[in-house]
Amino acid sequence: MSDSGSPPPPAGPLAGLKVLDFSRLLPGPYGTTILADLGADVVKIEDPGAGDYLRALPPFVKGESAPFAYLNRGKRALVLDLKKEEGHAVARRLAAGTDVLVESFRPGVMSALGLGWEDLRGSNEKLVYCSISGYGQTGPLRSRAGHDLNYIALSGLLSLCGEAGGSPVPPGVQVADLAGGGLWAIVAILAALREAESSGKGQFLDVSMTAGVQGFLGFQGAEALARNRPLGLGESLFSGFHPAFRVYACSDGKHLAVAALEDKFWRPFAGAIGIDDVPTVLTLPSSQWAGLVNRVASILSTRDREEWLHLLTPLDCCVDPVLDVVEAFEHPQSRHRNMTWETPLRVGGNVSQPGFPVQFSRTAPRPPGQAPGQGEHGHEILREAGFSEDEIEDLKSRGTFGKSV
Repeated sequence: MSDSGSPPPPAGPLAGLKVLDFSRLLPGPYGTTILADLGADVVKIEDPGAGDYLRALPPFVKGESAPFAYLNRGKRALVLDLKKEEGHAVARRLAAGTDVLVESFRPGVMSALGLGWEDLRGSNEKLVYCSISGYGQTGPLRSRAGHDLNYIALSGLLSLCGEAGGSPVPPGVQVADLAGGGLWAIVAILAALREAESSGKGQFLDVSMTAGVQGFLGFQGAEALARNRPLGLGESLFSGFHPAFRVYACSDGKHLAVAALEDKFWRPFAGAIGIDDVPTVLTLPSSQWAGLVNRVASILSTRDREEWLHLLTPLDCCVDPVLDVVEAFEHPQSRHRNMTWETPLRVGGNVSQPGFPVQFSRTAPRPPGQAPGQGEHGHEILREAGFSEDEIEDLKSRGTFGKSV
């Protein structure tokens, strides 16, 4: 119990799990934020210069980067100079006492520092070592530079986004970074931790963001491979060209998302807008899609969005408004699911952030903690790892680990 007599906050289902995080920017930090939300003790390692580049990314709330605050909430931070042998030695000592190590450098960088999987496994048999990279640790592109757009282009996903006859359009969310990298990393880490409970042995996890995106091409990948030919933008059922799975504009310039694929949804939708000669839409030949799209679009353009929602919502026919991001987080369903968390800032006050999307019946994710200042917890992290005060002072005098900010 706390001094106030209230129970302590929930520790989260991953309480006791120790994570050493060498990643920066988006994929790795997103994954380790999930682990931190679930109660893991995540120690963020940064260089003594600018640290994680996200610290400089706007918008800023009271001088603190809002993206950094989200992607590093609830973590602790240590500045470590990995250009020095003393820094390597500290990292090895920390890794010997951790459960999970996450890194997102180009393949070979950690090994060149003496911190690769083969270097660390001998002193920690149960270590789960996760490397996140654009193309993977093997293959002809292993050392190539890239960003999210490159990965979704090579994965095939980008070819499915856009208007027929036009250029592919990026989806607006970093699918490769967040899902292809961060989420697949968490799936693999939790699976490896579960296996290590019985085998007593950790393992190396090679997460390719490009391959991770290909892992999401379920329908489209299966269809294209079965046909042994690419899917055109107007062919895929889920690419926004089917008349019953498409976004339509209303008279006020706002939009409706129509996903009335099955007859039990299409019939009430079509009937409500005055179309009664297309009884089954799911099996409609693709050559007839454009004609029906034009009919539906012409009808929906005659009224504003709220008028259509007033008519269609009671029918429960899979029609919803296309909300902007602020509208989405303010929606009653989002509020009911607690999808906006008020996260404390290190400089004081709070900032609104996306919450944890899964609800647990017992071991709920812990309340969000503030993102750390650069090197803020360095002294306590080293002390917990068994470093003496003399050793810590010696490392500080050598500039091996950074000052608290």
